[in-house]
Amino acid sequence: MNRVYRTLLLALTAGTLLAGCSATALIYDNLPWLVRGQVDERFDLNSAQEQQLKERIAELAAWHRREELPRYAELLRSLEDAFADGLTQAEIERFSASLRSARARLIEAAIPASTEFLLSVNRAQLEEFERTHRERMEEDRERLQLPPEEQAELRFEKTLDNLEDWFGDFDAAQREAIRELVTAFPDTYAGWLERREYQHRRFIELMSADPKPDQVEARLRDWWLSDSGGLPSAMLANRDRFWKSAFAFLLKVDGLLTAEQRTHALDRIRGYREDFVRLSKADHEAGRGNRS
Repeated sequence: MNRVYRTLLLALTAGTLLAGCSATALIYDNLPWLVRGQVDERFDLNSAQEQQLKERIAELAAWHRREELPRYAELLRSLEDAFADGLTQAEIERFSASLRSARARLIEAAIPASTEFLLSVNRAQLEEFERTHRERMEEDRERLQLPPEEQAELRFEKTLDNLEDWFGDFDAAQREAIRELVTAFPDTYAGWLERREYQHRRFIELMSADPKPDQVEARLRDWWLSDSGGLPSAMLANRDRFWKSAFAFLLKVDGLLTAEQRTHALDRIRGYREDFVRLSKADHEAGRGNRS
């Protein structure tokens, strides 16, 4: 269920940060289909569930576009100001906290619809969910079977692709510096798989017990909103170490950037901010037109 939720979160938050205006509009227009497809793949929905999800997700997307996009625009304005002269630890932490707040607002808005859907899931659908989870876990574990040097190269190439997407091409010296940073960064893939499996088991236990609505809602809040995320102390410690390392990594990459690369990223951030403003205004104008 966490991966289904991440699909929705990606489409509404991170996804909007990785697309231009027309692509962002396309995401909103197709969001009900996108998320229903993800859920259907795991649960094999019936027609009533499909219609229910279509309506709830459309409502959530409309709320997000109306209420959250203006807040995203302001968040990106503050990021522009911070990034223009080089990031500091405090600025990275503030931006991260703002992203966590945005995530929490979306989760709060999504929990009622999530609870409604989960209470409609029957035994056969829960078994289907279990089967697809096992298949996907087997695929994801294949990476752990690769030789360590191949795993390291995959991590480096993926990181480099993500960074160059934002900053443009790096020269040979920058690439070597980034390779060293990636090598020093803790490999959290195995721990991520362990957390996924732990949360999956807890989800199956919950749904197998025929829970009441308040029990489902409380468990979702525990998983998605509590500081611990419902994780055991060892997993929680690993998560906290990851974020500490991630902040340090971002600071070091920021220090490698040329003026041209910084301008490249600033132009992109500014473009997304302007897109969010236009999209949110278009939504308000459409609402006024419907009322007239």
